[in-house]
Amino acid sequence: MRWLRPRGERLELASDTVRLHRAEVCRAADGMTLQEIDQAIAEALEIVLRVQGMALDDPDADRSVLTAEADYQEWLRISRRAEASNLTAYDPRNDPDAVEYPPLIRFRER
Repeated sequence: MRWLRPRGERLELASDTVRLHRAEVCRAADGMTLQEIDQAIAEALEIVLRVQGMALDDPDADRSVLTAEADYQEWLRISRRAEASNLTAYDPRNDPDAVEYPPLIRFRER
């Protein structure tokens, strides 16, 4: 059975979830060459497309699509950063837009 969300309905990931996924990609990219980053981009896109296909049959896969897209977008950002900086290997410590891993946990104040 195929289903689609109503046109106006849009799921969004919490900012902490996006930050966590970005941090995981930054950590994975540490030390990668541009060629390795390009391969990771291709793999991330493949995951996005596969999960999008699953989401047509399973409404619970929607969040998986969003997290896969967050990963893909971070790989693209890292690639642009590495290319613009003429890096031989990506180093998140030299990337002002990199997200630290793990993101800081904020506790409620009493």
